[in-house]
Amino acid sequence: MFERSFDSESLARFAAVEGLASIARVPINERMQRIAELAARSTGAQGSVVSYRFPRKTWDHCGTGLFEPLVNALEPTWFAQSMPTPKAIDHDAAAGFYTVAVRGLDDEPTGCLAVFHDEPTKLNGEALASLADCAACAETELRVEALHDNQSQLLEELYMARQQALQDSLTRLWNRQAMSDLLERELARAYREDTGMGLIFVDIDHFAGLNAAHGRAAGDDVIQHVTSILLRAVRPYDALGRYGGEEFLILLPGCPPETTRQVAERMRTAVASEDVPTEDGFLSVTISLGVAACAEGAIGHSPESLLRAADRAVLKSKQAGRNLVSVAEPGDYHVA
Repeated sequence: MFERSFDSESLARFAAVEGLASIARVPINERMQRIAELAARSTGAQGSVVSYRFPRKTWDHCGTGLFEPLVNALEPTWFAQSMPTPKAIDHDAAAGFYTVAVRGLDDEPTGCLAVFHDEPTKLNGEALASLADCAACAETELRVEALHDNQSQLLEELYMARQQALQDSLTRLWNRQAMSDLLERELARAYREDTGMGLIFVDIDHFAGLNAAHGRAAGDDVIQHVTSILLRAVRPYDALGRYGGEEFLILLPGCPPETTRQVAERMRTAVASEDVPTEDGFLSVTISLGVAACAEGAIGHSPESLLRAADRAVLKSKQAGRNLVSVAEPGDYHVA
């Protein structure tokens, strides 16, 4: 930008300027404060101030010396008069006042950097170049901050989209795809850490008839009510998902078969003891459950074998009259 030679002191000073442009993840106001201090030192000014409107729409100010009265007296005059290159501004509030615009990611002015003196002062070419370089550093920091914010927003949007793709819209539980992924992951962990794992299939009894008699809105009320009961029965690190229309799947890491059966029995009892409030009044609801589990190490088990065993156990509960917990037998598993 500027063609000139530098002595050793100037080279050290501008090396410091370049260093400021690469400050990693320091809060933006701290970075701007350092730039304002450097601008004052490199131009010999009594004070300096950098004003910017990012990331918020309101103004932020950082600086050295008595800059706050100056900001109140000059703003927005100094911003309106700021140009891409340093320029002197005449104003009663400042004897010697130079300002330069600071541009944002869209290359539009979003702030300005200024230095001021107690006495009328004319900056020489070297000082003006220093001020321009400091403004360039401020622009770099604002643009880096804008890119970081844009990236953070994009990552958040991607995360939300991923969450929505893996969540059931009615219950906000994991959906079938998510539960299948979690089952595979937890089974691999059980093998790796030599622990067991329990699995429970839950099916709401007579759900199709309930929908036909009371409508889909009542059916949704039942699903949400059962969801709340199941959530109360699991630990924070267990996984609960809606596997189908009226089907739920629960993964219990580290749970042996008997403990898994006890959890399932608590769920069955809790659902049967709480009627569901709907627009048609309170409805009595029961669930049938199937329990499958693998011992320490999960040797030979696959996600498919556990799901098949739990599904067969649910079927046994239904065939035996519903509102029951059945435990998968050895013959229900397909162990490699």
